[in-house]
Amino acid sequence: MISAPACPPHPTAPSLQDDARPYLHACRDLYKDLVAVAKDPATGRVVVQSHAYSVTALLGGGAGASDGSAAAPASAGAGAGGHKAEPLPLFPTGSPHNVCWVVVSPNKYQCTLYYNAWVPFW
Repeated sequence: MISAPACPPHPTAPSLQDDARPYLHACRDLYKDLVAVAKDPATGRVVVQSHAYSVTALLGGGAGASDGSAAAPASAGAGAGGHKAEPLPLFPTGSPHNVCWVVVSPNKYQCTLYYNAWVPFW
């Protein structure tokens, strides 16, 4: 059974849902940190110069090899010793709130990693 609280909230008490400005500012600041834009001289329009990639898995391989050899490139599809690389877990738990983005801005020679792993606290 779900019921309303016995005492309603005080009318002057702030509620997180009353003002969206802090959330909008946080989204804008995150966007500005991740994405590079520039004005196209030919058209005068603002164009996005960054390329964003969503990372969903990592390929394992020679990173933990006992002989100290380096891992094979991910495009090779094989780890150290020539066996097929298995995906490594990227997040501690499965959740739709997990996110890993790599944003590459070639004109700035910059690569930004944004990683958020959802972890339940209780």
